[in-house]
Amino acid sequence: MRVKCNKQKFKQLFGKGSSYLLSWAIPATILFLVATLLNQLNKVGSNPFELKSLADYLLVILWFAIPIVSIGLWIVLRKKTEYEFIASFLIYPVIMGIISVIPLFITKPRDISAANVQATVQNTKLYFIVLYFALIVGCVITLFLSKSVLKKSNWWLFITALPYLLTSFSAIKMQNSFEKLIHYSDFSFDNVSAMLRKTKMPDTRLMNPFWYKGISLIIVSFIGILGVLLGAVIWKKTRSWRR
Repeated sequence: MRVKCNKQKFKQLFGKGSSYLLSWAIPATILFLVATLLNQLNKVGSNPFELKSLADYLLVILWFAIPIVSIGLWIVLRKKTEYEFIASFLIYPVIMGIISVIPLFITKPRDISAANVQATVQNTKLYFIVLYFALIVGCVITLFLSKSVLKKSNWWLFITALPYLLTSFSAIKMQNSFEKLIHYSDFSFDNVSAMLRKTKMPDTRLMNPFWYKGISLIIVSFIGILGVLLGAVIWKKTRSWRR
C-alpha cells in the first residue's frame, strides 16, 4: 500500500506553521532572554546613582534611554499603518519616564534631616498628582493615535486604556499607604528622620513607594511592546508563507 503525499498541500501547511511559530516563538524567546537579564535589577543598590554594580549601571542606562528610544521608534513607525496601533503604546514608557524624574528634584536626598524629610513628603505628594494627570493625558494621546483601530471594535478601547488603568490602581494603593503613614497621630518629620537614621536609609527619595515601581514599569512595558512589535514584523514578512 503506497501512501500518497500531496507536496503542495504539505508545503502550504509547513509554510503556515512556520509563520505562526516564528511570529510567536522568536519574540517570546527574546523576551525571555531580556527578562533573564533584567533579573540583575534585583541586585540594584538602595542608591543606583552610586553605580556600584552592573545592576546599577543597567538600571540607570535603561531608565533614561528607553523614553528617548521610544520617541525615536514612534517617529519611525507612526507612518506605517500596519504598526500604528502597536506604536501608540510607546507613549506609555515616555509618560512614565517623564514622571520618574520628579524625585530627582530633591536636592539633598542623602541628608536624613527633618527638613529634607519634609521636602521628600511634599515631593511625593506632587509626584502622585502629576502621575495621575500624566496617565490621563497619556491615555488620551494613545487613544487618539489608535483611532483607526478603535473604529473596528470597542474592545480595542479597553486594551488601549488597560496599561493606564492598571498603573492608576497600583498607584492609588501605594498612595493610600503613604497617606496613612504621614497621617499617623505620632507622625512628625523629626520622628521620621530619627527613624531613618537608625535604619541607615541612604536616600530619602525611597520614601516614595511608587518611584522604583514606576521605573520598572518603564523597562517592562518597553520590552513588552518591543516583543509584540517584533512578532508583528515577522508576521508581515512571512505573509507569503501563509498563502
